[in-house]
Parts: sequence; structure tokens; C-alpha cells
Amino acid sequence: MDNKLKIGLLVDDSDNIFTTEIWRGASYAAGKLDVNLVVFFGGFVGSSNIYGNSRYEFQKNTTYKFSKTKDLDLLIISVSSIVHGNNRLKELFVKEFEGVPIVTLNHKFGNNSLVTFDNAKGIEDAVTSLIQELQCRKIGMIAGPYENKGSDERLAAYKKTLKSHGIVIDEKRIIHTATFERGYPEYAKKLLDLNPDLDAIVCASDNLAFDAYQVLKERGIRIGEDVQVVGFDDVQEASKVNPPLATIRAEAAQLGFYAVMDGVLSLRGEIPAEFTTLVDVDFIKRDSAAKVGYLEERLYRQIVNYTKSDKDKIVNILMEYIFNNNHSIFIIEARKRVIDLVTFLVELHNDDLFEEKTYTKFSNLIQELIDLDSVEFIDLKRILKVIDVVSQRLSDYRNNLSIIHFNQKILQIIGMHYNTILSERTRISCEEKRLVNILSRGMLSVRNEYDNYNTIFECLKQLNIGNARLYLYEKPITSYMTQFTVLPNEVILKGSIINGKIIIPDDKILVKTDRIFSEKRLFSNCNEYVVNSVYSGTTQYGIFVCDLKYRDFVDLDFVSSQLGTVVNTINLVEKLDNLSKHDELTGLWNRRGFIDKVQGYMNINKGALIFVDLDGLKIINDTYGHEGGDEAIITGAKILKDAFDEFGVIGRIGGDEFAVFLPNQSDFALSEIDQLINDKTIYHNTLIKRNFKVELSYGISLFDQYQDLTVRELLDKADREMYCHKRNKKGNRRKKDVF
Repeated sequence: MDNKLKIGLLVDDSDNIFTTEIWRGASYAAGKLDVNLVVFFGGFVGSSNIYGNSRYEFQKNTTYKFSKTKDLDLLIISVSSIVHGNNRLKELFVKEFEGVPIVTLNHKFGNNSLVTFDNAKGIEDAVTSLIQELQCRKIGMIAGPYENKGSDERLAAYKKTLKSHGIVIDEKRIIHTATFERGYPEYAKKLLDLNPDLDAIVCASDNLAFDAYQVLKERGIRIGEDVQVVGFDDVQEASKVNPPLATIRAEAAQLGFYAVMDGVLSLRGEIPAEFTTLVDVDFIKRDSAAKVGYLEERLYRQIVNYTKSDKDKIVNILMEYIFNNNHSIFIIEARKRVIDLVTFLVELHNDDLFEEKTYTKFSNLIQELIDLDSVEFIDLKRILKVIDVVSQRLSDYRNNLSIIHFNQKILQIIGMHYNTILSERTRISCEEKRLVNILSRGMLSVRNEYDNYNTIFECLKQLNIGNARLYLYEKPITSYMTQFTVLPNEVILKGSIINGKIIIPDDKILVKTDRIFSEKRLFSNCNEYVVNSVYSGTTQYGIFVCDLKYRDFVDLDFVSSQLGTVVNTINLVEKLDNLSKHDELTGLWNRRGFIDKVQGYMNINKGALIFVDLDGLKIINDTYGHEGGDEAIITGAKILKDAFDEFGVIGRIGGDEFAVFLPNQSDFALSEIDQLINDKTIYHNTLIKRNFKVELSYGISLFDQYQDLTVRELLDKADREMYCHKRNKKGNRRKKDVF
């Protein structure tokens, strides 16, 4: 049995870059420590002001409830990004999970442990740089949400730094937002409308800075010249926008990494049970808040006087420029490759510039760099600038033609490699679109239940999912934003993928809701799972657990929404099929449903089919109206259900006609059937409110597996027997009348 620690990570949404970076860091740490990780993507709590109810994002919140299990040893909660509301709401959310050690990210509650950024240092360094190096005095701030610890600390550091430089704080230069996410340029517009003379804007996140970029460009204001802009986070896009965004590098991945690392250490007793970990941040200067060309000029000045014997010093300076204070846990391998490349460039001699082997070597080094998973952490523009600086050093020793030749060849090689990357990404994008279409068609091809779920899992395998479980509620739950969903005690395991093998159970398998993650085989093939709700509109169907990898996170919402649509479609089809096969008045099978149901029993040894007719229905209708007739039909159905529901299949196959199929006729002697119907008829007649009695005539046809009979032929045979029974009853009545 797997005795590894199981860590639960509660995060908001796979569309949120900040969140997926937390996942990346937690995943990396879990791998290093050899512990199991379960990531619960439960969406935003209190998010109606951000997304609105139309997207039904609140349905994801139920996912968090599945983390309240007996099987997780530690919970890591990204509470500030999950809960969009005041501190009291955040505190209540965290309290829901008490009973297991908890580490919160960026916001501490009670005795729980905390991993957070050193928010103050980064903002202080950035604002100081704006004031001292760029002589900014009118500095505004887009500060993020109220009652958010990160936002509050960044705002406090902004005010403190202004005061320390003798700048009066002007509250109208501070704008609070409802979120750290992008897509809300109205905040930047409001700030600029109130303060058209600003010379700098500090933003509480890079996403808010990107919105500010949009507004500034729309108004013809030059970023980095007319107005300096600083972000916070240093997401991958920050170095690639125009101009590159100066920002505080605060790696969300480090939050996830240290939450797992220190959380496990605390469980093992190697550090205190309650701990606080501060994650370092750095102000990263880029063109949006630095003199244009300043960093490149400084780079050239730093190395211009060094000689070849100072190779190591030159390499270190160039490396520091390329990585710009980036000491991420994910770039260790990338740094090794870049050192090889930079060292090769620094060691070049004049005679090497026309040697083909020089460019072959350079091409190989670039290819090794591009092949790395962490290549996105490397700024290509800075690599190109390093090449330019190195070529300028070479120009001191050789005429400019050789340098031009060198630069042309180098750019040609880089262009060729990046063209290959673009071609491959285009191919992958086309393949993903094709796969999405295949999955959509495949998942929505509704057939019988087994085939439906088998098709779902076949499609999931095409997304490189090797291990998965689909748990559904016995009855779908209707949920609205104003309600709290109560989970059932058990869920149904509808199907799974175990190490690439699809398993669709023949029988219903019930799993205790609070023991889902204790299944022995769950972690035997995989140490990391993600969990997401399966829902459609206001209806929740269950949860999906799978081993989708970090790099495939963009598929997570697609998979979950597609599953919700498919399960919803299957349920609708089943409901329609059920309606089409059941009699609305009695709830019994109708003719079609009865025949379909009985057909599955035709290969058994022996059976009996009873054809039943309700006597005198026309007289009852004429005397008591159709309501009386309906009561008679319902009473007839109750008699048969009371007599045979436990043993067979019952249907209303016509207006006043019923049928009962007994798959094991040996359970009853024919006389017992007579007695059972008579006894139940007498009892139910006492319950009729109107002044009539229900009588049933019936005929029985027997069969065994050696008879080549259809269900309809059995019905016809029993129907003939029923008429004999009805005639005999009439004959007996006439005799009684005579005597």
C-alpha cells in the first residue's frame, strides 16, 4: 500500500497564469520529495462581480469540498486568489478545512502556516528607482483589491517610500481594483483621467500593467518616456511586450514550491508545525521604467576594457544581463546551456568568423537551448544583445566586413531555429484543433451507457491522460450561486483509466465521498492528480480526477466542460428514453419499454408472461368520467406492482391492458399467481374512494429457452388465455344469477 504523504493544493482556475505557476512549483517540489499531490481547481469564490453568473463559474466551488477528506495529510490554500471578498470571507473559507495542517499563500489566518512574498521590498526598490534614477515625482498606483494582504502590503510600501523621499501622498493617485487580472482597462483610464500629469504608474500586478499599456497607447502616451510603468510578478509575457515591462519578479512558482517543501518538513518534524516562509522578490529594470538603452549601455561599459584573460568575469557579466536577477528553481539547466553559449561567444577569435565549424557549433548550442522545457525563461532579445556586444568587441581586432558577415550568419541560424519552432507550434496547434473536433464528435456520439463512457475515456486517452476517474452523483444536484452544495455520502465510479487501460464497471461501484483518495491503485501509477467539477449550467454531475500534466493545463477546462456537456447529454437522452418507455399515468413501462426490457430475459431457462385486462373500464368511464377511469387504471397498476414488482417486469401496454413478465416462473405455481392477484385486488379495492370495484382478467403464457418465441408472440399467446379467463368469469356470474 502507498504510504507516501498526500498533499492537497487548493487553487482557483487553470486559466489564471499566477495559479498555474503555483501548480508548477508545487508539482516540482512534490517530485523532488516523492510525495503525492492532488490539485483542486475550484474556481473563484464570491466572483459574480468578475465573471457574472452566466458562465456558471461558481459550480467549480464544489471541487473544494472534496478536499475535506480523511486521506490528505496537508492542505495548501491559495486563499487570496480564490476568495474575491473581504478578509472575513477569506477567514471563513479557510476555517472550512480545519482538522488537517494548513499552509495558506500570501495571507495568514489563525495558527496556520504561511508562505508569502516579501511584497514591501520589491515595491520600495521600484519606487526608489523611479524617484532617484528617473526623477519621477508624480507617481500613481493601481493598487489591486481592498482587504487583500498582497495588495495592502504593496500599497503600504508605495506610501512609505514616497514619504521617505519627501513626496506628499495624494489619495486620488491611488486606484483600487476588484481583481489582479487583466481585462479591466477602466481602472487605468480612471487613474489617468484624474491625474493627466502622472510621470509614473506602479501596478500591483503585471496584468494590471498590461491594461495600463493598452490605455496609454490608445492615448498616444509613450511608455518608458512620457510615463514610466512598473508591474508586479514578472510573468513570462512581461519581457516580451513592447516596451519590455519593468516589474518586481515574484515567482508564483516559488510559493507553490516552498509551501510543499516546508509543509512536508513541518509534517516530518524538521521545522515547527506553524511556520512563515518569506519568498524573496527583485525589482527587474526594463525599458518601461529605465532610460532607453541604459541597460545595454551599462553592459557594454562593464566589459569594454576587459581582455581575453578576463573571460570568466565577462561571462558572469553577460549571464547576469541575460537572466536579469532570475534565480528561478526552473532555470538551472537553462543556465548551464546559456553559459556554454556565452562562453563560446566570448572565446571567439577573429579567424573563427569565417570558419564553417564556428557556425555549426553555434547552431548546435542554440538547438540544445531550444530543446529545453525551460526555454521560455530565456529572453531572446537579451541573447541577441549579448551577441551584438561580443561582435563589437571583435570589431576592435578586424574590419567591419567580418563583423557584418558574423552577425548575418548568427541571425540566419537563430532565424532558422525559431522558424522551426514556429512551424512545430503551428503543427501542434492544428493537431490540437483537429483533436478537439474529434473529441467533441466522439464524446457526443450517444449510444448505450457502456459505449458512451467507454468513448469518453477513449477520447481522454488522446489528451495524454494515462490515469483518470470519473465519479458521478447518483442523482444530479441543482445548484445556484446563493446556495451551498451538500455532497452526498457516496458517489458512483462510472469509469477509469488505470495506467492507460480503460475500465468501465459492469456493476454499480459506490465510493465514499470522503475516501476517494484512499483507493489503493489511485497513486500506484501516478503521484499527481488534478480534480475538477463536472457540471452543465446549474446542474452538477460529479467530479473528474486525472493525471493531466502542468504543460497540458490549457486542456483542463476544455476536458471538464466537455465532460459536463457529455454527461448532461447522456442524462437528457436517458430521461427522454425513460419518458418514451414509461406510461405517464401509472409510472409503469409502456408497450415499447416493456418489450425492450423483457427482450433481455429471453435467453433464460424458464419464464412466464401474464397478460392482464381491466374489466369494465368503459362502464366506469361512462359512469364516473375519465377521472374515475384514471383511478381504476392506477388501482390496477398498484395491484400488479404490489403483487409482482419485487419479482418481475410490469407494463401498461394499452388503454386497459397490462403485462407482467416473471423471469423465473418456478418461483410461483399458477395457483399462487391466482391467489396473489385476488388478494391484492381485494385490498386495493378497499382504498378506492368512488363506488366501484376493480376486477382484472388475465392469461398466462409459459416459455423456456428452447422455444423460438418473441416477446410479441408471448403477449399474443397470453392475450388469448386472458380472453378465456374473461369468458369463464362471465359464465360463472350467469350461473350465480340463475341459482
